[in-house]
Amino acid sequence: MTVWPYTTTAMKHYSFKGQPIATRKGGVLSYVHADHLGSRSVETNSSGTQNASRTYYAYGSTRTSSGTLQTDRTYTGQKSDGTGLLYYNARFYDPALGTFLSPDTLVPDAGRVVDYNRFLYVRGNPLRYSDPTGHCVFAPPFDTLVCVALLAFTMASSASPPPPSYPINGSSPQKCTDSLPDCFGDVVRLKDFGNSGSDNPIPIKEFNAFADKVAADLHNHDVDWPGLSGGRATYDTPFYNGGQSERRTGDPNAQIGMFPAAQQACIESVGCAGRSEINYIAQGMWGARTGESKPVSVAIVRAWKFVEYQDTPSEGTLFWLQYGYDYYQQWLEQQRTNTSTP
Repeated sequence: MTVWPYTTTAMKHYSFKGQPIATRKGGVLSYVHADHLGSRSVETNSSGTQNASRTYYAYGSTRTSSGTLQTDRTYTGQKSDGTGLLYYNARFYDPALGTFLSPDTLVPDAGRVVDYNRFLYVRGNPLRYSDPTGHCVFAPPFDTLVCVALLAFTMASSASPPPPSYPINGSSPQKCTDSLPDCFGDVVRLKDFGNSGSDNPIPIKEFNAFADKVAADLHNHDVDWPGLSGGRATYDTPFYNGGQSERRTGDPNAQIGMFPAAQQACIESVGCAGRSEINYIAQGMWGARTGESKPVSVAIVRAWKFVEYQDTPSEGTLFWLQYGYDYYQQWLEQQRTNTSTP
């Protein structure tokens, strides 16, 4: 389990899976609790005494409140913009009206007539569902999996080039002998990690400089959700091995690439994994950048692996996917802190 601490103004926040779980202000630690939909409802101190609480009507407007919750995450764990609107990553939602303010750009399930009402919130059933992306109804695990499986299939089948506003990050057949951050750019050069074993790991400072560069690249581009035709499927790092799937190419040897996908690379203070597993740090960052919830990011990768490779993601793949997701969120909060500090 990874819990990221970050600081805004005089308050330190602690989050898990992208959601706040605690805050510390003036040395005082408080815990934030959620209901079955992820709505932030109760805050307690370290002794379990309630400091603040909030209850909600079915569609999210405030029913009762006591004290002040020390978080901007409210109904279903989404961010409030201060005007009463909630940001659901793809679009804004008005809990007073119980509807989205803009139409969905997707029809999550074409077999459901109700999904053609593109302003409707969670198919009119807010007591059971939430919508972490602004596109997919979420009731773990199956309803969301239907949506993301369809998206992943589209992602795997898409051959359209990304628009100019998206990162390019095409891989080059040229091997990179520079430092890890210098191998990443609009054209990614793949690096040989054959000598990066446990006795000679990649220094954490160098690895973090690379990860910061990936985060900044995504942050500075117009990357919207789900990004299926915008390059998400080919957004890679120097850890990519250069291989392609047999399904896409018809060549059973296509996955071999420039380097073995399982070539081990070790990162100081983090651990070792196959290079293609570590490459999923970029997919985790992409998911966090677009605002999709971590379960949706995981579900998309599971569906992608099944459609593209008829396989399931390894433990290492899921670790690095979630590592990238958490890293981007921590990086973003640090940028906000740097901006707000005089």
